[in-house]
Amino acid sequence: MSYIQIDLSKVKNANNLIPRIGSSIAGIRRNVGLLRWRVDPEVLNRRNVREKLNHIVSELERVEQNVEKIYTVTEDIIAQYNDSEQKLSAYAGKFE
Repeated sequence: MSYIQIDLSKVKNANNLIPRIGSSIAGIRRNVGLLRWRVDPEVLNRRNVREKLNHIVSELERVEQNVEKIYTVTEDIIAQYNDSEQKLSAYAGKFE
């Protein structure tokens, strides 16, 4: 049987970076949203620029939500893994 070892501290550290990534995406989304108001209306109406910018904002919002979900799911998995490790260690201690 193979042995799998997960370094929870590394997983936690990596997961703690995720909110910053989400904040960066949110900032980009806001800036693209503001760009819609700064561009001349004639330019926005050419080649569907307005629609394309709206689509970009929507996609960035979707990515931002997915990043938040990744963070939440990873936090839950870390807690479950930690709990399982503690239970297994307690059971193993009974057999020593």
